[in-house]
Amino acid sequence: MAHQGHLHAAVSWLEGRRQQSDLVLSLNTDRHDCCASTLCILQHYLTSLLVTWPV
Repeated sequence: MAHQGHLHAAVSWLEGRRQQSDLVLSLNTDRHDCCASTLCILQHYLTSLLVTWPV
């Protein structure tokens, strides 16, 4: 299943992005309250995934 390979790649890419976001959030306390919310992070990831997903 080709989609499974894409899914694994997306998951590892998102994990890397999450670690970068955690670092940025620790430096940017002004936005910490909003972006620390799971829903806000999930929405950001879904948007990023839709924008960068290979068609």
